[in-house]
Amino acid sequence: MEMLNNCHYKERNHKDQSLFSAHKRRVALFVDSKNLSVNHKATILLFIKYSFHHCYPSFQQFHMAPAQLRLVFLTIFLRFIAAQQNDGSVSVGASLTATSDVKPWLSSFGEFAFGFKQVQWNDNFLLSIWYEKIPDKTIVWYPEEGRMVPTGSKVELLRESGLVLTDPQGTEVWRSGSISGVTSGFMNDTGNFVIFGSNSRKLWGSFDFPANTLLPTQVMEIGGGMNSTINTTNFSGGRFQ
Repeated sequence: MEMLNNCHYKERNHKDQSLFSAHKRRVALFVDSKNLSVNHKATILLFIKYSFHHCYPSFQQFHMAPAQLRLVFLTIFLRFIAAQQNDGSVSVGASLTATSDVKPWLSSFGEFAFGFKQVQWNDNFLLSIWYEKIPDKTIVWYPEEGRMVPTGSKVELLRESGLVLTDPQGTEVWRSGSISGVTSGFMNDTGNFVIFGSNSRKLWGSFDFPANTLLPTQVMEIGGGMNSTINTTNFSGGRFQ
C-alpha cells in the first residue's frame, strides 16, 4: 500500500511509450479472446493503463521490478479478469448463438451455466441451465416443451422482451413471458436465472417455471407443476407430471 501511495505519474519518453503501446495491444488481444461485455473489456484496459501510469513512472521500471512484485501485479490482474468474467451478471443486449464452441453465461462461482447445450453432438441444441462443474453437466432447466433448435439459433436479453430465443431465420421460438423494462439478468449459483427491472425488481426467474428438476432452495407454488422427459435426448413432455 505504501508503494501505491508513493506512485506518481510522469510523462514517458518515446521509447517507454512504444513499449507501453505494444504491451497494451497484447493485453487487448488477450481480453478480446474472452467472453466479456464491452463495458468489462473497457474497465480491464483502464485498470491496466492506470496501474502502469501511476505505479511505474517509466514503463521499463516494471521489467526491472523484483520478480515477486511482478508476480503480485500479474496475479491481481488475472483475478480481476476472472471477477469481471464470472460475476454472474448479464447485460441488456447480450446474446448467445448456438454453436459447438459457444461459451455459456456462468454463475459467479461457476456452479451453473445458462446457454445452448448440444445434444449428443448433433445439430440439435437445447436452451437450458445445467450443472457446470460435474462431468455429466446435468440439465436442470429448459423452456416449456423442451424444443430443440438448430445451429445458428440465438438467445438475447432484450430491454422490452426479456429473454428471446429465435431460430437462424429470426423466427421467435420462445420468450420469457410478457415483461418489459429489463435492466439486467443474473445467473445465480442456486441455478436460478433471474431477470431484473429498475430498482432491482425481479421480473422473471427460471425457478418459477420448473422443467423436470427441483433444485435446493427452489419452491413450487400451489398450482405449479413439472413434467418428465421422454428420454435423455428428447425433452418434450413425458408420461409423468
